[in-house]
Amino acid sequence: MKILTIYSKGYIEHLVKLLSDINKSFTNSGIFVLEKKFYQDTTILKIEKLDEDADIEGKIAEAILYIIKNHFSVLFLRSILVKKYDMNHHEQINQVIKISKEKQILEMVFNEDEIVSELKQILMDTSEINIEGFINFRLKESLKILETLFSIEVIEYLKYQEYESFINLLKFYVKSQSASEDTVHIIGNENKSYQFFDKNEKDITKNAISNFIDEMSSNNYDYDDILVNYLITLLPEKIVIHQEDSMQNRNVLHTIRKVFQERVSVCNDCHLCKHK
Repeated sequence: MKILTIYSKGYIEHLVKLLSDINKSFTNSGIFVLEKKFYQDTTILKIEKLDEDADIEGKIAEAILYIIKNHFSVLFLRSILVKKYDMNHHEQINQVIKISKEKQILEMVFNEDEIVSELKQILMDTSEINIEGFINFRLKESLKILETLFSIEVIEYLKYQEYESFINLLKFYVKSQSASEDTVHIIGNENKSYQFFDKNEKDITKNAISNFIDEMSSNNYDYDDILVNYLITLLPEKIVIHQEDSMQNRNVLHTIRKVFQERVSVCNDCHLCKHK
């Protein structure tokens, strides 16, 4: 009978459950027997093959891959959030990890077929394996790549959270102030600038943006900032976007809608829409 030995400081219980579920699927006494032993901080799992023809090594390899993806990786990503980004809120940590998993960054990093094949070969050649040892040495480069990709996702997440906080502050401000203008009509131009018209459809673009332009370099206008700042300053009761497709920056349109909510409407078929 062949004996396979698995060493681990933290994953034997997960491995036992996975292998026990596999064993139960077979008739009679199964295809192997599990025996646990302890040595200092390491748990030793002895696996005795009852069926020499059964691919136990392959099943163990697949189970270890599952542990790497669903247990080790979670702890690894969590440690990055805590140590590198000082993130300690449990729900926030889980949310970032969930988003990263949904984007399948683990699948991008880990070649599952190669990992299973290598694990299986080690077991067939030596009849033993240390789970943490395999991760730390055989997956060292993959973990560096994983940390890099995950850091990109974390930075995007933090930027989004910062954006959401900013939007919420603007929404609160808008709701707490009285409107100083009834209606503002907005038309986007091909050069990414905007035209503004009042409730009587009078062109007020020059007066609307003059104060903001004075504060900027004449060669470095940010028309999107001018648009948002003007609307925040004016706080119109109604904002009508004419020819929505003319708004080349969809993000600024999204921001206006989030901040002013029900005050924003869209028109695509009036004489102002054809003003361009």
